Amino acid sequence: MIALLLLIQVFAESISSICSKEYAKREQTSPLLYPMISALFSLISFLIIAKMDLSFNKSTVICGILCGIGVIGSSVTNVMAIRCGPLAITGLIRLFSLSMPTMYGIFFLREPMGKFTVIGLFLLIASIILVNYQKDSAKINKKWLFWVTASFLLNGFFVTVQKHHQIINNAQNSNELMILALSITVFFLLAYILLFGRKSIVKSLKYFYYGAGHGIFNGVGNMAVLFLAPIAPASLVY
Repeated sequence: MIALLLLIQVFAESISSICSKEYAKREQTSPLLYPMISALFSLISFLIIAKMDLSFNKSTVICGILCGIGVIGSSVTNVMAIRCGPLAITGLIRLFSLSMPTMYGIFFLREPMGKFTVIGLFLLIASIILVNYQKDSAKINKKWLFWVTASFLLNGFFVTVQKHHQIINNAQNSNELMILALSITVFFLLAYILLFGRKSIVKSLKYFYYGAGHGIFNGVGNMAVLFLAPIAPASLVY
């Protein structure tokens, strides 16, 4: 079961990254509309799964708000990083942000750190170094470095809060957590776009299917992680 969920998460993450890159190739499109559409379709996915049977508690509301901040920040900064830099390295660094919940699990939850965890971390670092030898490395610049660093920190923050919530709630209220986080994301980004980014809406909507695809597969990937969080060590999941 754990292996199947891990494979689903990896596949979903891969498709999501492809959707992000394809949208980023389109010039004069809004970097905010894409994550808004993605969050909307992820939200719909979680609402369907939950069948509108929702129950919120204090910890879920707090973690949901924090996750919403993380989703907004990491989504927008990831689009900006892909737009001005290489997808391969951006994707790997974003994935490396998952070391944050891994360290949280090891140092705060006292989860064991075996030899395979150490080997896995070294292989991930090696993959980032080796990818730099591709031609895409020429695209690296200060602007990309800023956005990819922000994406790294915000995505790591989001998944760490997600992991913490699942532990303290015994794997309950996972739908509620994501529904609240995604609702905050959709309403905040939509309000900002309507106020400050209306000029690029029409052109951006032509490519809404990339955001929809990202949202659906991102929802699938997040659901797999939510199922994995309470039953597998953070060092393995992330």
